[in-house]
Amino acid sequence: MTTTNLPGPADVAAARATIAPYIRRTPLLRAEVDGRPLLLKLEHLQRSGSFKLRGALTALLNGDRPEHVVTASGGNHGLGVATAAGLLGLPATVYVPHTVPETKARRIEETGARLIRHGDTYADAAAAATAAAAGPGARYLPAYDHPDVIAGQGTVAAEVIEEAPDVDAVAVAVGGG
Repeated sequence: MTTTNLPGPADVAAARATIAPYIRRTPLLRAEVDGRPLLLKLEHLQRSGSFKLRGALTALLNGDRPEHVVTASGGNHGLGVATAAGLLGLPATVYVPHTVPETKARRIEETGARLIRHGDTYADAAAAATAAAAGPGARYLPAYDHPDVIAGQGTVAAEVIEEAPDVDAVAVAVGGG
């Protein structure tokens, strides 16, 4: 992806409207640490347990509807895609490396998605998933390198800014997304 394809505020606003019927607007908890205000966006309360559902839904609801969605993940993206697919009535296959935590693998399977363990790294799983999605009717949904995924995940920030317009810094724990 190039920087010219990065989504902007209008894309995030469109994503919010698109996914609103499917997601939880998670609470923003106000706390204080060492006398300084701290806001916590409780995305662990999202249907899939993380913000990754937002990006998966945005991507799946935009464009042509696939017959089957395929992805690769180390855990949270796979769970987001599996949850989104379940909400939309789509079959999903999630490729994970053998090193994925068992709790993540079990939660992905509990959504009804097919889980395939492949390789020792995310790159191994992603290569297998990409190859599997090359068939007719299938769509590969990347974990982070897709404008719709980014716009959907950006809806978290839009909610924070709406609820706390005076926020002046954001600290985010990130992995692939």
